[in-house]
Amino acid sequence: MFMTRTDEKTSNMALYDEMQKVYDEYFHIEQESTCRLNCDNVVKYGFVDYNYRDWKKTRVLNADEYVNYI
Repeated sequence: MFMTRTDEKTSNMALYDEMQKVYDEYFHIEQESTCRLNCDNVVKYGFVDYNYRDWKKTRVLNADEYVNYI
């Protein structure tokens, strides 16, 4: 499971604003994200044989490399 901490934006701000309207209308989170994963809960979501690793470096991958990586 990977988490991202960025708010992805685009150069097409009109499209971004339209997408945000959809999220605001239909996507309601029950609890604000802390960007921390409680590893004890991952089995509730179907994960098995998991390992927790916290990398301090940044990797730059293209789409094919990322899919291969995960």
